[in-house]
This record gives sequence, C-alpha cells and structure tokens, in this order.
Amino acid sequence: MARYAVICASNQNRSMEAHHVLQKKGFNVNSYGTGTMVRLPGPSIDKPNIYPFGTPYEQVYQELKSKDPNLYTQNGLLNMLDRNRKTKPAPQRWHESREVFDVIITCEERCFDAVVEDLVNRGQNLNQSTHVINVEIKDNHEDALLGGRAILQLAQMIEASTDIDADMDGIIEEFTSRNPSFPILHTLDDEEVPSSSTFDLSQLPSSFKKFLDDNSIDPAIYTVVDLPRYFRINTGLPKEKRPTLEGLREQFKTDQVQEIKGIKGFFSVKLDNVRLSDTQAYKESAIFGIDVSSAIAVEALSITQDDQVLDLCCAPGAKLCMISNLLGKEGVGTVTGVDIAEHRLSTCRSLLKRYKAGERVRLFKADGTTFSILPPSRIGNRVIHEEHDSKRQKTEIVKPFWAPKTLRYDRQINHGVLYDKVLVDAECTHDGSIAHILKYEKWGWDSFEKNFMDSNRLGSITELQRNLMKQGWRMLKKGGIMVYSTCSLTISQNEENTAWFLTEHPDAQIEKIPNYDIQTSPIKKQNINQKLQGALEEHCVRFDPISSCTSGFFLVKFVKKL
Repeated sequence: MARYAVICASNQNRSMEAHHVLQKKGFNVNSYGTGTMVRLPGPSIDKPNIYPFGTPYEQVYQELKSKDPNLYTQNGLLNMLDRNRKTKPAPQRWHESREVFDVIITCEERCFDAVVEDLVNRGQNLNQSTHVINVEIKDNHEDALLGGRAILQLAQMIEASTDIDADMDGIIEEFTSRNPSFPILHTLDDEEVPSSSTFDLSQLPSSFKKFLDDNSIDPAIYTVVDLPRYFRINTGLPKEKRPTLEGLREQFKTDQVQEIKGIKGFFSVKLDNVRLSDTQAYKESAIFGIDVSSAIAVEALSITQDDQVLDLCCAPGAKLCMISNLLGKEGVGTVTGVDIAEHRLSTCRSLLKRYKAGERVRLFKADGTTFSILPPSRIGNRVIHEEHDSKRQKTEIVKPFWAPKTLRYDRQINHGVLYDKVLVDAECTHDGSIAHILKYEKWGWDSFEKNFMDSNRLGSITELQRNLMKQGWRMLKKGGIMVYSTCSLTISQNEENTAWFLTEHPDAQIEKIPNYDIQTSPIKKQNINQKLQGALEEHCVRFDPISSCTSGFFLVKFVKKL
C-alpha cells in the first residue's frame, strides 16, 4: 500500500477530514499544514485564535470550549477539534517533517506550491519518487466533508493501480471526469539525491546492459555514492540577506561547503545529517538547489542584463531562477520558459514565486518544437523593442501559463526581433542520472523495461531533440548563443546530435565551454561526420559521476554566425 500525506494550511479542517476518512478505511496516512502558525476563527475577523504547530488538539478544544462554548459550537470548531483529537494528537507542520511519501495530496494551490518548492530543494531519499496532487477544496466544513470523500475516491483509484507512475495520468483524468467541481494539479518529484546505499549491478536487465555497452557507458557509474549537493545563492535578494560562506558552513554544520571556482555564488556541500531544507538560508529563500552541470549550461549562455532568453524545456525551474538572477533588475532582459506539461510548469511557477525570481519571466504551455512567440516588446512601461507600424504583423495572442503583470499583457506583435540566447536542455533518456535509474530498484525492473527500454521512445528521442534544436535555432538572432544539453551519456543524444546539427546548419559554429576545474570525461566518437570529431573533442563537455562527482551531463555551445 502506498504512503499518503494530506496537506492544507493549518492541519485542522480539510487535511484532517481527509486524514480521518482515509484512516478509517485502513490507508497509511498522515496529515500536515504548510503555514507558519495554526490559525482558527475567533470572535471576529481581526481576532483569530493562533497556536503554534504541535499544540495538542485536546488543549485547543478545552480552551475554546471554556472561552465561548456557544460560539465555537455554532461555527463548528468544537466538532472539528473533537474529530481531530480522536484522529491524532496535534497538528504537524510539513516543513518540519522528515517522512517520505508515495502520494501527497494538497487541498489548496498555495499549499501545493509550498510542498513542490520544498521537495525540489530538500532532496528526497534514494529510490523514492513522490506524486504531488492538488485537489482544490474551499476551507469550510461542508466543502471539507465533500473534499474528504473525493480524496478517498482518488486514493482508492490509486490503490487499484499496479503501476502508479505509468497509470497516474489516466487516474487523474478519470477522477476529474467524475469530480468536475474539484480542479486538479499534479506533478512528480523524482529528483532524488543519491545516498550511500549500495547497488548490485547484477540486477540490471540484460537489455539495459546492452544499451550501456552500445553507448560505451560504464555501468559502474550507478555504484557511485555520496555525490555532493550543489546550490546557488539567490542573488535576487539584497546583499544583506544573502548568506556568507562562513554562515553556510555553520548552518550545514560542516566545513565541507565549498564555492565552485568561476561560478559566482555557487557552492557544493557534502550533506550529513542536515538537509538543504533544514538550513535557515533555504527557509529564507536565500539558496536554491541546482546541479553544477545545469549551472554550467546557464553560465555558457553568457547572459547580460538586456538579453532576451528562451528556455525551450524549462522545467523544473531552477535554471529559470538562475537565469533571472543573472539578468538582474537594471536592464530590460527577460526569459521565456516553455514546457509541454502543465504540471511541470506548475513546479516552475512555484520556484519562481518562492525565490521572488519571476519579475522577468513568462511561462508558456507549448510544444518546444513549434514554439514561435517572439520576445516581448515591453516590460511594464519600459520599451525593449520599438514597435514600428510598418513592421507590425497581426498575430493570434497566446495567453501565458503564468507571467507577472509587467509581461502578462504583451501584444505579441511580430516585430521581427529574435532571442539573444536560447537554452535547449532537452528531454532525454536520463540515463546519466543515478537516482533516475536506481529508483527502478524500488519500482521493479519490469517497470524499467516498460518505461525506459520502450523501443518507440528510444527510437524517437533523438528526433525530438533535433526538432527542439532546429526550432531553438530558428528563434535565435544572428550572433546569438544556443546551448544544447542532456542528462544522458549516450552518443546518439550527444555527440551525434551535435555533429548532425553542425552538418545541417552551416551558419553554426561551436565554442569552448569552461569546465570550472571540474574533471570531465572524454568526448566519444560519433559516426555522423568524422571531420567534426576533433572540433567536438575540443569544444564539447561531458560530465559523469565517476570523473566529475556530478550527475551525467553533456553540453555544447553554438553561436549563430553573423
């Protein structure tokens, strides 16, 4: 049986009703709140009853009963607290929990955002993926009762599945059709940080061993343990709110916090008993997690304050936060993020809100292989590109998935100006991610054969990547930079895609990317264009867990000739 968490703001009404219903039906469930304090209605709107998380329900019940039994009986609080005290001792705060769950169900979008932000940064346990689902429920007793029943139905549908990850989209579609009054959001958090667990290579399926052998990938990369955790200072905050190196070492309780040379404000840490999310810097949104290889991909764009940046595969959003930080607030630079999946864009939006990094960012739900919306012409009242009447062409306005007010109402006029920088961190097989592969030790290797080794997926992934590269190039101005990257270690998705692109695009040239004193692994031989092999070996970069102490990653920097 899956482990469930149900979450609302104060762990009193909606989450506790669902907890009560699920517990009665035998589900393995706990519940939490995402607020800083527990807030309950008082004698007037400006006089709420406020308690710290952990205050026993029994204590709150007796206090309110002694204050005004008629008021708190009529408004339903005593009945609610009576149910709560029979379900568990006291309200719990999500951010103080160390438990791991298979499914987290939130009851409000702001709670969903808070949980997703926290999961992205805390680093889950090895082999643990978590589905986060928001079932929007109004915070009153009647709707909490209806919402509890709906959540029970959802949990029963999940339990009926033999493969939650494969079936979840269908489960949510069916649930929504049965419960149209409860809007749904969903995301999957599976970006775990490998622990010191050992792994038996003999468990790898023979088909995957052949896949690794065909791509000259050493299976030993999946035995690497205790990789550092990487994070960046949120430079969007005022300097006085940013932690110092000494302060970080104190918060992580270790001297193993090191700044990465050449990448300003970027650090590694060897985690012991303190998680990223345990630190005061994280709680104050002063740091955010991002792998060093992803950071190097962003650094390779050489972003300046007036750049118009396009991120064609923007989820889960840490790169967007870093790009926003690098753009700063002085110029007119913006970043446009694109992803085809709404739940992944929800994760991006959550991160941008948490780190107050969304002032220059707009998000679009779209297919990156066909996305053609040009950079904005204005940011608020500031002009980015002059709109000359002679060059205006009417276009159908596409509503952003999310954007700040300063970018939300851009008229999307076809002014002919393209992006200065494009990032194509493409969808791939993720075989360079230790955690992504090893989670199948929990799910079962049958699921691996079904999901990872699917012949249609493996056969079409390079076509998708090439189409993303082509569209990114179309949207890039002359003299602009496009960075292509994957978290795969295969030749076809990396060196061969690079050689193909250079062969098909004579206006492209590649430039060297610094490795920032991180040991790289050798560039592999491709069979597309042997004349380009020397250039690839000189300019492209590969990282792997054995050589680099980071996730497997490949990146290349293209410049469009003038």
